[in-house]
Amino acid sequence: MISSLRRDEVCTVLCGIPCTARSVRGMFLGRTPESFASEWVAGNPGIPEDRLEEIYLSDLPQAWSKAAQSLEAMNVRTVADAKSQHVAQSLAESEVTIIVAHHVIGDDMSSIGLELCDGILLTTSINKIAPINQGAIVDLCVCRSANFIPLMKSRCSAVRVIARQLRVDPVAFLRLLPDTVHVWRHSSNDYIDAVVNTRLAMLNQLGVGDQTGIR
Repeated sequence: MISSLRRDEVCTVLCGIPCTARSVRGMFLGRTPESFASEWVAGNPGIPEDRLEEIYLSDLPQAWSKAAQSLEAMNVRTVADAKSQHVAQSLAESEVTIIVAHHVIGDDMSSIGLELCDGILLTTSINKIAPINQGAIVDLCVCRSANFIPLMKSRCSAVRVIARQLRVDPVAFLRLLPDTVHVWRHSSNDYIDAVVNTRLAMLNQLGVGDQTGIR
């Protein structure tokens, strides 16, 4: 499949939400009120504590595994259980960086940072690792992530960022991502064109409005 690709930019997909058995176990054991684990439990009421891991493992980790397999066949780098160092490295090296992570928001609705598998990448630190490549694209599968746009563009105003105005379902995102990348890799258009075209086609079928912001 790789030989038929028309686009060969370095692309990295990082999943900062735990997606392997070991990291998932740690996520539930160490969950805090503002963590992704607590949000997931609240969104799935009635699940007994001893079945949380089992149910979760059949959800996002399974979606990640399937997506990663398809993406790697299209010469895309994938990083499971991503840490802050992985994010920094991708932003420095990749032309397209796709980040799946939980946005930690304080009680006062202020942005604290991105929850990754080694802790929280503080919002105030993101400008230090922002990309400097003029052609770089950052796609944030992160709830209410518009506030990260100026931070990601802080070292180079030509960097383009895709953010979500409201909530985003990481499982749904991962299921759609291989189709988006396939459209991009097999066309002359750039990644943002593929995101817009694929997403709008899906939303038109569902009769739903778009809440994606691109700057």
